[in-house]
Amino acid sequence: MDRTGVNEPRAAERSPSLFARWRFRLAQEQPPRPLRVEIVGLFPLYYKMCPRGMPWGYACGLEGPAEQEREYPEAERRGQRRLEALVRHLAARFGSQVDPVTVPLTSLRGTWLATRHRIRTGELAVVVGGRCARFEEDYEAVDRLIEGCLAGGEPRRPGGDGLAGRPPQS
Repeated sequence: MDRTGVNEPRAAERSPSLFARWRFRLAQEQPPRPLRVEIVGLFPLYYKMCPRGMPWGYACGLEGPAEQEREYPEAERRGQRRLEALVRHLAARFGSQVDPVTVPLTSLRGTWLATRHRIRTGELAVVVGGRCARFEEDYEAVDRLIEGCLAGGEPRRPGGDGLAGRPPQS
């Protein structure tokens, strides 16, 4: 109650608190968080690499474990090269705007994403913001999906069923 005996809210009269002003300024100054890009596929254990450091490691002259790689069948090595090429492309094209994360199909998250987006064992797929794009040999569907999510709008979905690069199933 104030001196007149009337109960009035004084919070509306006051300026925003120091904490609220500080929090607002902090939110304005921070760069946006990178977009999480999940690369889903079946990877042998040595595929568990740090996708953030891999392109920069190659740029510095570091190579992967060549002896260990020779022990895998050619199909697995081809899959590894596709994964490396995709991560290099994402780093070169989008830089710090994206945060690529490898998700093995054998993990709980990988199983969930494979079931939800119908990802087969031999496929390599990119999941961003609840949308999925199959990675074939070109980066067109993946780029379109990521650009759509970075723009803040709905990513374009060829095929009409939400699965980029796959025709609608009847």
